[in-house]
Amino acid sequence: MKSGTVYAVLLSAILVATLVIWVTLLVQSWTYPTAEGTTPYDPPDSLFWAAGALLTALGTSTAAALGFSIQDLKAQTAGLDYTQSLSRAEVVETFGIPVLVSAIVYFALGLLIFLTGAVPWGAGGFDALLVYGVTFVGWLAGALTLLKPASAV
Repeated sequence: MKSGTVYAVLLSAILVATLVIWVTLLVQSWTYPTAEGTTPYDPPDSLFWAAGALLTALGTSTAAALGFSIQDLKAQTAGLDYTQSLSRAEVVETFGIPVLVSAIVYFALGLLIFLTGAVPWGAGGFDALLVYGVTFVGWLAGALTLLKPASAV
């Protein structure tokens, strides 16, 4: 089995596990009764640990894959004319479908988590926003490595 295939399978498994945990957490936050006199939704800590760990794994693996692909692309196109942009097919071929899907899911989950945290659905929504915020800082730190020139050590 080629390493690219192994990576795609692992990334897909992380993506599915992340979606299951976060969709469960968000649906529980959205459907929990909010009538006056009820206790606010307080998800188990283990659910937040699992959600945070999986989202961090998804974010860092996506950022790393994008970084490696961009560095490879920079090395391959060194000295070429940059007036032409890549076609969609070339972008998909360069980054790979699992990486692109994971990046889209990561940011779509972030939007849902932000909306959940912004609406007063108890402590669960705000805690989810905090968990995503920490993972996003990690993703951003990984993505900032893309600013390093391809020839720098």
